[in-house]
Amino acid sequence: DVVFRLDSAGRIVWVSPSLTTALGWLPEEWIGQIGTKFLVHGGETERYKANLQSLQNSDQRVIAREQIYAKDGGVSWIETHAGPYVNSKGIVEGSVASFHLIDEIVEAEETLRLSEQRHRRLADQMLDVVWAITLDGKFTYISPSVQQLRGFSPEEVMALPLNQNFTPDSFALVTEGLSKARDDVAAGQPVHFHAELEEYCKDGSTIWTDVKATCIDNKEGNFLEVVGITRDVTI
Repeated sequence: DVVFRLDSAGRIVWVSPSLTTALGWLPEEWIGQIGTKFLVHGGETERYKANLQSLQNSDQRVIAREQIYAKDGGVSWIETHAGPYVNSKGIVEGSVASFHLIDEIVEAEETLRLSEQRHRRLADQMLDVVWAITLDGKFTYISPSVQQLRGFSPEEVMALPLNQNFTPDSFALVTEGLSKARDDVAAGQPVHFHAELEEYCKDGSTIWTDVKATCIDNKEGNFLEVVGITRDVTI
């Protein structure tokens, strides 16, 4: 981490030697400068000033993310933790802070965001219905394509009791499948379900669907929920 201290005017009065390792600057190149000089975006500069003002007016710590220039002209993301600097007489004389580079974290977050965006767009645009359900039969997700298939919005389907989604014979198959899923999860076995089900549409008609389901686990290997795909097989 790079540790530094600012006076009440926001000027850097001390910075640790680790600055050179992190960004290539010598400490003396920062001392005497306003901290915002090294930040990239104007919006972040304004937030930096607001955070500085907050530190001077209260004893609350501030955590912020900024983009900052390295000496070679490169740009890095940093996360800064700052608090008021109080002298031996109990008077606030600026602030003390530390920051560390978080380029890898920001890159991973952006990769995850784009991945989630792509998968959500795929689920939203596909004709098959993607869904997730708990072992007690409560939907936690239904893709928007259900509206094209059955006329219901995802919110309407999730609000319906499970038995009102299926004809009685098909609901019996669903009930049997959920019971077996609970047994499989309790035994540490994977969940598998495949059946043709007759589902109600919003206009009162019914539609035959091919339904396949399995389960997903968290990173520790513990069961999260049953997920599946429903496809129109009406001829």
